[in-house]
Amino acid sequence: MLALSPETQLRSYASLRTLETRVLALESLINAVKGTCLHGGPAAMTELIASTAELRWQLRQLVDHTSNFESTLGVQRSGDPKPEKPERRAEPAEPAGMRGTTDVLSVADLVGMLSTLRKTGTLALHAGETMFVFEFELGRIVHAVTNQGDPTLRLGTILVAQNKLTEEQLHDCLETTAATKEMLGAHLVQSATVSESDLRAALDVQVSRIFDQAFALKSARFTFVEGSVSSIEQRTTLNTVHLLLEAARQRDEGEAPGRSRSTKESARALDSVLGR
Repeated sequence: MLALSPETQLRSYASLRTLETRVLALESLINAVKGTCLHGGPAAMTELIASTAELRWQLRQLVDHTSNFESTLGVQRSGDPKPEKPERRAEPAEPAGMRGTTDVLSVADLVGMLSTLRKTGTLALHAGETMFVFEFELGRIVHAVTNQGDPTLRLGTILVAQNKLTEEQLHDCLETTAATKEMLGAHLVQSATVSESDLRAALDVQVSRIFDQAFALKSARFTFVEGSVSSIEQRTTLNTVHLLLEAARQRDEGEAPGRSRSTKESARALDSVLGR
């Protein structure tokens, strides 16, 4: 039986609880990354870029918490001789960014802040196995993906609903892009199946719908990696104020009892965007 003082026992238990929470978060993130790797898809690289940054941070936190636990127990490693003057190796610089939870900073406030600061980078939102990724250029959302299976979020489905593409054409294009590993939008334009303007309009709808779903996320973790964006050619440049207003309107119509609360949330974000 370990001869630990009551104070040490409490501190050790608290350290283990922190480690346990970190391990669970790491396990959830790894499962999400595994799913992205297995299912692939044209947008997989965007998701993996965001997930890798979060994974690296979680692993560093795990090492730090383990060291704190050892320190609490009074463990000193003496197996390896330590040099008198250890050389300090320069670690590769991490890209600037931030992380937190939507319990502290709502999606509306977060997006409003990134817009106001005219940030360029990738924002990833994780809620369990659900993931949303948004790319920003100078504060505007230019690309969005999610691992949600909702068919209404798919570009092809939107184009068919807009009568810009037939079901047969979509089926043929999906078979082709599956073999060539092309983005559907790029293939549609290159093959002259859909015009650039029609594709842009469909992308606007897709990004707006993805944003609407992410807008109401609660207890989600977010990571923003500044300067990190994918090389996807087919992009949009949606006005952030319009996105926030539309998302607030959709939420108000869908949740009448909580109308005043959601309106206040969006108003705070819009005040931030407008510099009030």
